[in-house]
Amino acid sequence: SAAAIKQDMPLFLDQEIFQIAKEQHVRAESYMVYNVLSSGEIECSNTLEDEYDTELPGQAHIYCLARQHIYSVLLESGRDIHGAYPVVKEWFVCAGNSLQQPDLVQPRQLPGGTPSLRTLWLSRGPEAEKRRCCTFLACFQLQDVAEELQALRASVAAVCSLL
Repeated sequence: SAAAIKQDMPLFLDQEIFQIAKEQHVRAESYMVYNVLSSGEIECSNTLEDEYDTELPGQAHIYCLARQHIYSVLLESGRDIHGAYPVVKEWFVCAGNSLQQPDLVQPRQLPGGTPSLRTLWLSRGPEAEKRRCCTFLACFQLQDVAEELQALRASVAAVCSLL
């Protein structure tokens, strides 16, 4: 089938990293990561938004730039010869979105450059941990408050990053 062929031809070119993502997917971990790497498509069919409160922007809009940065990390090895990233098709439930067609989202490189997923996932040691933390913060444009966030417990820092 066409879907099976599509799955066999990932957007992500590093086969070892793709295999790790696939194994995590099979274990019901990181299914969104696998979907982006394998098909360049992602869906989020649930939301906690109040459809009657039109003054508050939806989470799909609030976190769009963060997702663009995350896509750049995930698809770094899939860039073409001109340095362009593949476009990600997003199917996100939000007020006013009929889901007739996906939003086409262009990944955006992180300020200061985007590290490879191989480096982020497979490197070990204190420098690797620091790089992972800095990359996470950069995805949410929080690199300027890194010192303050690192003083907090990891779980508290994660919640603060999302807020």
